[in-house]
Amino acid sequence: SGRFEKKKREEVMSAGTVTQMRHVSKNPQTRRIGTRAGPSSCFQQKQAAALSRRSGRFEKKKKKKVMATRMSRKKGEVKVSSSAPESSTRVSEGAQAGSQYFQDDKRPVVLFDGVCNLCNGGVNFVLDWDVAGKLRLAALQSEAGKLLLERSGRRPDDISSIVLVEQNEAFTKSEAVLKIAEYLSVPFPLLAQFFFPLPLLIRDTVYDQVATNRYSFFGKTAECRLSDKRFDDRFIE
Repeated sequence: SGRFEKKKREEVMSAGTVTQMRHVSKNPQTRRIGTRAGPSSCFQQKQAAALSRRSGRFEKKKKKKVMATRMSRKKGEVKVSSSAPESSTRVSEGAQAGSQYFQDDKRPVVLFDGVCNLCNGGVNFVLDWDVAGKLRLAALQSEAGKLLLERSGRRPDDISSIVLVEQNEAFTKSEAVLKIAEYLSVPFPLLAQFFFPLPLLIRDTVYDQVATNRYSFFGKTAECRLSDKRFDDRFIE
């Protein structure tokens, strides 16, 4: 009887151990983690890889921009944003073109299209209202006009816009028109102050439309107006 009870207890203990081991092996929390990553770990790895690729592309683009900037500086090119119209140019201190026209006379020079009827009408208007003689005039097609265009940072053959050339600065398009008005007699300086607050983009857009169609609307003369005998001291050639 004693040996029977002892054998029974050993069998019960053995069965309990096997059952416990099966339970442990079926529990997912106690299984050994293998080399294969779970879903969350895979997602994190994909995110890291995507960020790495984006960072690489960004660095590549940045290097290209730096190289392009260096090349443009070497070539002496200056890029101007097209979103903002350029209507004024600062004349560099070392600018030589047209400097002779400001050695003895510091008055600004208005550059106009010498064959345009509208421009010639504007010249007559300036002569009538600039009683004090604060402004000088020159045709864009004249030698003086070409040199002063170059001084203003424009091509010598560019006659697309009126230009006001001061000793240290130049103005084009609507900015030039309003600056010229400031030199005239009253009430035009006041009118200029009224229009200056308007956005430059709007003013220059209106100016471009008129300037582009000036020959169609107003015609042109057969000869270029280079001077006027009544105002010899006001014109430069």
